[in-house]
Amino acid sequence: MSASTLSLEHAIPSDIPTLTSIYFSAFHADPLSLTCFPRNNPSIQQWWLENITSAFTSEPTARVIKIVERKQAISSEYSEGIQKKEEIIAFGKWHVLDAATQVGGDDPDSMPTWPAGSPSSLCNNFFGGLASTRQKLMSSRPHYYLELLATLPQHQGRGVASVLIKWGLELADRDGLEAYVEGGPKVKGLYERLGWVERGCVQVDLEGHGGYRESCMVRQGKTTENVDRAP
Repeated sequence: MSASTLSLEHAIPSDIPTLTSIYFSAFHADPLSLTCFPRNNPSIQQWWLENITSAFTSEPTARVIKIVERKQAISSEYSEGIQKKEEIIAFGKWHVLDAATQVGGDDPDSMPTWPAGSPSSLCNNFFGGLASTRQKLMSSRPHYYLELLATLPQHQGRGVASVLIKWGLELADRDGLEAYVEGGPKVKGLYERLGWVERGCVQVDLEGHGGYRESCMVRQGKTTENVDRAP
């Protein structure tokens, strides 16, 4: 007999290798990720490790949260003791931004150095396009920005991604601020159900995969008064 619980917690630096592994598992079949970050190159793993590390070391706007599953196996008459297992199954990276702050590397004219083996021109066009679109849509208005969301494939469909999203949306509503997110076709519907509306998009051609379209979405802020009166 076993019991399982899920909890939302703030990630800590010792989680970084696990979070990096979750990213690669979550996006193992994503055409954009596979094209921009080819898995047959060892430098890709290190680049993402450093990318996620920056959220804890050099991005004061970042808030990294995780879903932890804790399992407890109760002994039977043939075994003794209680076996416990703990696993991070998903994580999200939010930013809290105001007029004086922006996401590191978010300047469309100053993209990061991409890892060896990545198609730098494609990466600059795509991620630079995302940065330009967010600047155009949000200007200098304070807002919450969901930069990254990843769930282990075997745990997708359990609603854990929604928990990570709602964590940030509740803060945005508390503060009466807009929320911004970018997402591909597979997640657009989820974001729309949670109140986001597409305001722009970035499209690129992926060699071997055809065209790819990323939606740029804005969710209007709610005042505390409106949230308190919601049914």
